[in-house]
Amino acid sequence: MSLRAVESERISIARPVVAKVETTRFKLEQTQGEDLFALWCMFTDYSKLRVYLPTTWQECLDRKIGIHVAAELSDKAFEIVQHMTDEFARNIPTSVLPQKSQVV
Repeated sequence: MSLRAVESERISIARPVVAKVETTRFKLEQTQGEDLFALWCMFTDYSKLRVYLPTTWQECLDRKIGIHVAAELSDKAFEIVQHMTDEFARNIPTSVLPQKSQVV
């Protein structure tokens, strides 16, 4: 069979018609309990960093790591705390947090 014979026998297949798909977007409401849980998680993470940093400096005193490593780890920990705080403030409404008059 020659190339010309194959070309003449090509079958034309129509492309399927795809209907336009509508996208529905939902925004989930965040309950006060979820917001308070997020706050608790953030404070738990802060606590873990607070416990971790002194051990880093103790390793520096014990000459297991260099001072530049301990300083860099401390700097990164503070950056993480700043980022977490900014992200929390951006996403959690302030009405969830207790007001000064409610704090005992």
